[in-house]
Amino acid sequence: LEGTVEGAKCAAKDANPASCYELKVGSKMYMLMASADKDKMELKKLSGKMAKVSGDVNGEHVMVKSVAMGTTKK
Repeated sequence: LEGTVEGAKCAAKDANPASCYELKVGSKMYMLMASADKDKMELKKLSGKMAKVSGDVNGEHVMVKSVAMGTTKK
């Protein structure tokens, strides 16, 4: 998936709000769930920018496997 990384409100009580992100792809929003510290750091760095995210998509949630700078313009 490729889109804009945006900050999100976390629903989970034990979640750190600083590590909650969504990916906006067109008009659709995906909640990004990253377990690896390197992916969390990359999401933070790309907040507000285009990113290419790969992972397992389950409805509106994505279990992040990798994050990279996106190439598509906003």
